[in-house]
Amino acid sequence: MAEDDGLLLNLCSSSERYNEVHRERKDRKSKNETERYYVTRNGILPPRQTKKKFQVVSSLFNYNPDIPTLPASNESSGAEGKPSENVFSAEKFSDLDISPFMISNLENNLKLTTMTSVQKVAIPSLIEGRDVFVKSKTGTGKTLTYAVPVIHSLQNITPKISRSDGPYAVILVPTRELAIQSFNVLQRLVKPFQWVVPGVVMGGEKRKSEKARLRKGVNVLVATPGRLLDHIEKTKSLELKRVQWIILDEADRLLDLGFEKDVSSILTAVKNSLHSGVRCQTVLLSATLSEGVERLVGISLHNPLSVDVTTEDGGCEKKEATNAQSSSEASFTTPQQLKQFFIIVPSKLRLVTLAAFLLMKNQPEERTSVFKSFSDATRGIMFCTGSLFSSKADIPKGPVSINIVLKRTTTTPDEDVAARGLDLPHVNWIVQYNTPGNPADYVHRVGRTARIGLKGNALLFLTPAEVEYLDILKQHGIRFVHRDSNQRL
Repeated sequence: MAEDDGLLLNLCSSSERYNEVHRERKDRKSKNETERYYVTRNGILPPRQTKKKFQVVSSLFNYNPDIPTLPASNESSGAEGKPSENVFSAEKFSDLDISPFMISNLENNLKLTTMTSVQKVAIPSLIEGRDVFVKSKTGTGKTLTYAVPVIHSLQNITPKISRSDGPYAVILVPTRELAIQSFNVLQRLVKPFQWVVPGVVMGGEKRKSEKARLRKGVNVLVATPGRLLDHIEKTKSLELKRVQWIILDEADRLLDLGFEKDVSSILTAVKNSLHSGVRCQTVLLSATLSEGVERLVGISLHNPLSVDVTTEDGGCEKKEATNAQSSSEASFTTPQQLKQFFIIVPSKLRLVTLAAFLLMKNQPEERTSVFKSFSDATRGIMFCTGSLFSSKADIPKGPVSINIVLKRTTTTPDEDVAARGLDLPHVNWIVQYNTPGNPADYVHRVGRTARIGLKGNALLFLTPAEVEYLDILKQHGIRFVHRDSNQRL
């Protein structure tokens, strides 16, 4: 070969010749690269200069807005000047005039001996046959408040009821999660009374399997309004002529989700199914009182007794129901053992601060629930805690709440679903990554902790522009303790 074309066939040559040719080729290549010019339409450019490496400086901790100095009135303790609830009373379930088998089941299986304040006042009135409106915060035992009288009355019917009789009690709840929770409580409560059969119908389940269950027979029916109305219209085996109880649980949430028309249609269908002159007993439970709830009380309850566990002295007030103060003017209540904190953090530092807080609380005895409003924040929080979804299909769309237990992360499809009525066991901290829409949502969110007399903590994240939100909560009787981002909670 007259000229080296870059191919080197080392079949019989010595290693020295191979190394020499390799060096020559390498030198020639480097020389061509240093003398390479770039031809363009406007002429010849000089050789391209080597790019310099620049150090990237993050602005995460720079150019943040100043943290405003708050007046002392906004930094008062949560225990001052706000109504609170004394959760437990001095009376026991054994003091009630109910079946001894029911008392034994409550004490041995459910591990419940002492009644809460709302149970102490409402259960005797319900056993007497009164319509009752219960206004009490979440976490005060409202489910057992109606479940115990309902099961007691049904097991007391002679001759014994049969599952083929159909529903004797209808319990309406706003969400499928709360329906499942209420159904599980009823299952445990009817353990001594096997002939009383609870059941559940709710959106998201197969109608065919629910129809088969209704055809077989259900005595205590837990349902979401939309699905129950669908079965009333299309399932011929569902008969409501024996209904004796109607329970409207979380009535304020039923209205918030737009179920007022469905609830009215269900009440009308039950009334039309009953024999002439027969009236069923109705119970309405709500954590807040609004104009919609007052309207629902007027159309569903007959001469009701009002049980309010939000009095100024922390006791429980029983009175005849009248036109009460609406939620826009009333003070909300939070458990006395709940400590409420807020922290002011610039938007850029919010995720970092949350990650540091979660890592600090990542202890075997700590359990934290995080409420936030955007799915993008979910990905960031999960990345910071080392818990990413296994696939894109697992990432929820829309608002979600994150339940962080040690290093495990579970999600709930809607943060308002998790904020209403659900019992999240042993949650120590409620963190609100974004401000809730209104004070009622704030109260429901923090109600996931400090339940049934247990201690709990709540932390609210605010940006410097959201400080005025504290004044809105203050108008409704909610007080906080201010914590700096450098302080340990």
